[in-house]
Amino acid sequence: MDVALTDAGKAALLGASSTQTVQAETALAKGITAQKSGTIVEALSYYYKAAEFDPKLLEATGRAAVMSANISSGNIGENVRNEIQRRNEWKKLLDECDEFFRNNIPCEIIYNPTLTQEHINYESETVILSFKAEIKPTDLVKVYLPFIEGLEKTGKRKEWRLEGFPADETHNSYVSSYKVIVNFGLYNENGKLVFCPNQMA
Repeated sequence: MDVALTDAGKAALLGASSTQTVQAETALAKGITAQKSGTIVEALSYYYKAAEFDPKLLEATGRAAVMSANISSGNIGENVRNEIQRRNEWKKLLDECDEFFRNNIPCEIIYNPTLTQEHINYESETVILSFKAEIKPTDLVKVYLPFIEGLEKTGKRKEWRLEGFPADETHNSYVSSYKVIVNFGLYNENGKLVFCPNQMA
């Protein structure tokens, strides 16, 4: 019949099952196929038929109940359209949020320009100079938090495939979602660059 049966359905057909059980599994399989193709009325009729053949077939009764409730609500297509629109609106907001923070990285660089002399290399006649510097998040991060909280409350993050916002799933800081590169240089009293170490990321 060109119908994909569930494992239980296959077992029912291959085992010593009653005629009603086989008919129930067959009707359920046809209902699932019809639902996937978008023929709602046909699918519902098959689910009801499967439940009549075997009232213990919970998948059939469950699918029939859900589909029936959706139909009786009067919003079959509207539910789908609303979900798509809702997801698109969230995607737009998150893209806007992402663009904003890429142009306004919510962090500040704190450093002490006082140099500290470290190890002296007598062979190369050089010395290591160091100073303290760090990158800290600013209060701008607060702008981002409501987006994450709202997205989590929808319960649709995974279904909408929006898990990538933000890149850091710990939600500790939006700064960790991006790579911030800072260049430091050593200048003499005339403002001439004497030395530029590796980048700090």
